[in-house]
Amino acid sequence: MRLDRDKLRNFQKNRKFNKRRKQKFLGKFKKESLSTLFSISEPQKTKKRSKSKTLVSVILLFITLGILVLSFGFIFTHSYSFLPLTKGIFIKEGVINNKDIIIDTGLESRILKVIGTSSGFTGVGSTITDDKEKYQILLFEIDETGRIIWTKLLGADGDDFGYDIVPLDNGYLIVGTTSSKSLNVSGRYDAYVIKLDKNGNVVWDKSFGGPDWDRAYKISKVEDKFVFVGDNYAKGGDVTENFGEHDYWTVVLSNEGKIIWDRSFGGVHWDRAYAVGYDEKNKQIIVAGSSNSFTDGTRYDGYVVSYDINGNLLWQTVLTNSQTLWPTDLCITADSIFVGGYVYEFSNIPNSEKLGNEKSFVAKLSLNGEVEYIKTFGESVRIHSVICKSQGKDQNLNDVIYFAGYKYDNEKKVPWYGIFEYNKNSNVINIVEKTIDTEYGMLFSISRDEKRNVFILSGSIMDNGKMKGLIRFLSDI
Repeated sequence: MRLDRDKLRNFQKNRKFNKRRKQKFLGKFKKESLSTLFSISEPQKTKKRSKSKTLVSVILLFITLGILVLSFGFIFTHSYSFLPLTKGIFIKEGVINNKDIIIDTGLESRILKVIGTSSGFTGVGSTITDDKEKYQILLFEIDETGRIIWTKLLGADGDDFGYDIVPLDNGYLIVGTTSSKSLNVSGRYDAYVIKLDKNGNVVWDKSFGGPDWDRAYKISKVEDKFVFVGDNYAKGGDVTENFGEHDYWTVVLSNEGKIIWDRSFGGVHWDRAYAVGYDEKNKQIIVAGSSNSFTDGTRYDGYVVSYDINGNLLWQTVLTNSQTLWPTDLCITADSIFVGGYVYEFSNIPNSEKLGNEKSFVAKLSLNGEVEYIKTFGESVRIHSVICKSQGKDQNLNDVIYFAGYKYDNEKKVPWYGIFEYNKNSNVINIVEKTIDTEYGMLFSISRDEKRNVFILSGSIMDNGKMKGLIRFLSDI
C-alpha cells in the first residue's frame, strides 16, 4: 500500500521539530544547571528548590515528548496497518464509516460477490492478468480488520468466470462459467461449480452442460442440496430438455456435485435465468429471468417460476410493463418474493435522438406467485442485485429493499446503490440513491453480514484507464 505523501511529510516534519526542540531545551537546561550548580551567591535552600523545579520540568518534558512520539507512532501504525499479503492489492480508508478495498491483480479485475464468514469475508470474481492470458476466477479471503489473508486464481486453458459463492460448514461453493476444454467442457461454454475448503483449496470441481452454450450465474442452498441457475442452448449431455434457443436452466446438485435433477423453461427464442432463491416455509425453489419467447420476439418480459424440491413446476408468473423488462435478482421474506432489475421504456417524443430510457424496477409477489406491484424508478439506471430488509415491526407498513447496480452520470457509467422503500398505505415510493465517483464502473452485488451488521458492495471501478475490483463495507446505506 502506498502511504499518503502529505501525511508522511507532516509526520517527518513533526519528528524533526520535536528533535530540534528537545536538543535546544537540553542545551539550555545544561547551561542553566551548570551555572546553578556552581553558584555561590544564593542560599543553599534556594539552590535546592531551583534544582527540584528543573528536575520536575525535565521529567515533564520527557513525558510530553514520549506521549507525542507514541501518538505519532499510533496514528502512523493504525492508519496504514492493513498491508496486503498479495502484490497489487491495497486498502484505502473511506469516509463516513466507509471502508474500500481495491483489488488490482493485473490488466482487469471484477468482484462479483463477497459474503461474511466465521473468520471474516470471502469473495469471488474474475481477473485477467495480462493481454496474453485468459480470464481466470479470482478467489480471496479478508479478515475482520480488512487485511487480505490469501488470494487464489482458478482456471485452466480457456476463459473462466466466477459469479456467485455460498458458505459451507468447512468451506465454500462457487459457481461460474468455463470454456476450458481441459475441464471437460462439452460445448462452447459449460456451467462450472467448485467446492473449496476454508483455505481456498479445491476439494472438487465439475463442469455441467450440453453440446452448445451453457452458463450458470447464481447458486443457492436448498436443504442439504444446492441449486444453480443459468441458461442452456441445446439438449444433450447434462441438459435433458431444450425448447428452442436459450432456455432457463435450473440444476439441483448433491453435496458431492452430482446432478439430482435439471429443468428447462422457455420457448423458441431467448430465455435466461439470472436469479434463484429458496422459500423454506413452502419448500419451493424460486427462479427469475427474462424471456422473449412468449412475446412478438422484439420485447422481453420477466418470468418467475417455482419448483418443489423434487423438480415439479408449481407455478409461473409473468412480469411485464408492455416494454422490455429484465429481472436480475430476487430475495425472499417470510411472506413475499421481491424481484429487482431494469426496464427499457421507449421514448414517445417525436424525432427524439434518444430511443428510450433505462429505469430500475422492484416487483413484489406473494409466495404463490401473485403480482402485488411493479414499481419503476430512476433515470438511466440498472439494478443488478437486491437484498431484503430483515423482518421487523415496520415491515407491516413499508417494503424496504436494498439495491446495487450502475447509473449513467454525466454520460459516464458509475457504481450506484441505495434503498427502495414503499409505503403500502400511502402508495408513496421513497428512494435513497448514492453513487461512487470513478471514471467508469458498476456494482454487481450487495450482501449483508448480519453478524457484523455490515453491508458489502462488490463491483469494479476504472482507475487511470485500468479496471480494478472494488469492495465497499458500509455500516449503513
